[in-house]
Amino acid sequence: RIYKVGYPYLEGRTRTFQGYFDKVKHSLTPDEIEKLALMSPYATGASIKDVVNEALIVAIRDGRDTVDFADALKAKHLKNNGPADDWKYADWERHAVAIHEASHAVAMYRLARSALPA
Repeated sequence: RIYKVGYPYLEGRTRTFQGYFDKVKHSLTPDEIEKLALMSPYATGASIKDVVNEALIVAIRDGRDTVDFADALKAKHLKNNGPADDWKYADWERHAVAIHEASHAVAMYRLARSALPA
């Protein structure tokens, strides 16, 4: 059987954002959390968790241990659009991305070779 599960409604997204923000130190008001949920119509539980985690990273990189609304907006932007073109990766990050992308190439090569007729 195939069960189709849609995206959560506004109330569900709001509760999910609230639940994940409750696990980190934050200064977001309930209205700001609802605004984030409203701005995220196709968010799943996993993508919401990802935004909250990224918001914490943004705050920590800024030298703070408390997430605010601006951090959450920046995190949402990063998750939706990726880093800016002038983004500077650390050496270990560039290496990790290179390994990751090389793994895609190896997997596609192996897949293509296995699909050839014998």
